[in-house]
Amino acid sequence: MFFYTSAFSEDNFQPYHLKKKIIVGGDQFYPPYTFLNESGEPDGHDVEMIKKIADLMNWDIEIRLTPWHEALDNLKCGKADLLLTVLYTEERNQIFDFTIPFTIESYSVFTHNRSNIKNMQDLQGKEIIVLQGDAAINRVLKPMGMIDNMVYTSSLPIAIEKVAKGEHDYVLAPLSVVSTSLKVLNKNRKNKLKLVPAGEPIFQSLYRLAVKKGNIEMLSTLNEGIDHLKSNTDLKKLHKKWMPDKYQTWSKQEIIRILVYILVPVVIIMFCILMWSRNLRKQLGKSAIQLQQEKEKADTANQAKTFFLANMSHEIKTSLSTITGFSQILLEETDRVTLPINYKNFLENIKTSAGELLTLINNNLDISKIEAGKLEINNGNVSIKSLIQSVHRINKAYSLKKSIIFQFHYDPAIPENIQSDRIRLNQILTNLINNAIKFTPPGKTIWLTAKKDKNRLILKVRDEGIGIPKSQQKLIFQPYVQVHGSDTKKYGGTGLGLSIVRELVNLLKGSIQLESEENKGTTITISLPLVLAEENLDHGKKLTHLTAL
Repeated sequence: MFFYTSAFSEDNFQPYHLKKKIIVGGDQFYPPYTFLNESGEPDGHDVEMIKKIADLMNWDIEIRLTPWHEALDNLKCGKADLLLTVLYTEERNQIFDFTIPFTIESYSVFTHNRSNIKNMQDLQGKEIIVLQGDAAINRVLKPMGMIDNMVYTSSLPIAIEKVAKGEHDYVLAPLSVVSTSLKVLNKNRKNKLKLVPAGEPIFQSLYRLAVKKGNIEMLSTLNEGIDHLKSNTDLKKLHKKWMPDKYQTWSKQEIIRILVYILVPVVIIMFCILMWSRNLRKQLGKSAIQLQQEKEKADTANQAKTFFLANMSHEIKTSLSTITGFSQILLEETDRVTLPINYKNFLENIKTSAGELLTLINNNLDISKIEAGKLEINNGNVSIKSLIQSVHRINKAYSLKKSIIFQFHYDPAIPENIQSDRIRLNQILTNLINNAIKFTPPGKTIWLTAKKDKNRLILKVRDEGIGIPKSQQKLIFQPYVQVHGSDTKKYGGTGLGLSIVRELVNLLKGSIQLESEENKGTTITISLPLVLAEENLDHGKKLTHLTAL
């Protein structure tokens, strides 16, 4: 009830007769994900998924399925707003933004007969049919120097049929596409066509939705929709309907191998960081005289720490995101794989720990930059209304999981655009809201408001949580301090969020105020200079000129 009350409020979505028109692109020959059925209508796993998201978000969508390379071009040039069934690559990341993953896929080279091929090197000099525009071309074949081996196709099902009939030797394709295509081909055949993998799977990757670079609002909405489908088991039902065989092929050994392959390098990196940090703390624990003598060394070590963490953060974050994605998908499919009961608990612990570790890394990086005086503010045009709606949309699902009502109010007197740093404003509000959700019991309410007060922008987060004792309110913005120290295990966290908020507000030349009462709630008010964006200033000058005339 809470979800639909907020999701379809007047502030967030347009009324039914003014639905937002969304053009959706995809491959017309990519079963079971996207394809044209016997009636010529778009069908498949991802088609049903985007329709459910469209119903949820009150979108009016038009699905246009074309050959894959055309679908990619349509998103690039703006003929489509989003694209279904996309694999992430560094090249695509330059022009697209990607949602969270919703399913996993295994790529293999398939042949009509069993062969002695055990790895990619054995395919040198042999023709391989590949889908035109497939991510596997740049990801696997080109680095292996096999560009001359490739025969391009615009339809994988047709290529699969040719290989199954012996007209070609090899095709590079996802397991589920091969399985589904063979079922259709063998529907009315006496002599069944077969394909077998020529060796082990080449790689496994995660399917996502893609939007054009910078379309943050649509990306956030799609992520929210995918999260909702995961939480209410709709996505699991789609997997069961369209891809039953693919998930049954997983074995315990494959799952363990994937997790070990991902976790081992991350554990090694984090262990090195932990040991290095431990040694640094020992050095800082020396006597005052020794500390004075070693001050320059400690400063140098601190700079090295900041430099090291900044350079390693991207690799660590990428690995942690992969862990989170794989863990989520594996968790959704545990009931389809015969595993010991405690394996699901292991997966849940892996996902939770990875998320907490990513938050800890980000917070420590920000604290290190702040202490080193290297955290920069990049001002630009910011729509406060769009920012408030985005923050509300992203955090709404988290609050609903705890049965907490999350409401917001936006003052229309605020100019359409102001000069500020959108990323830092988003970080401030997200930290405050996460903190409010953490300490607010189920059934209570959290409010986020934005209003204009003369030449100031006032942002306020109010909750009905457990409150803060007066004796501890002065400590709330200190780094690594949690005022509810005895409840650390219950509420979690590192005590960095509010200290980062205070420093960011100072960098934005604003002020922060705390009001709290035990068992009644807490209100945090942020006051920032209201500087008009350049386009607002130009508009004001034009109005003044017209008035003078």
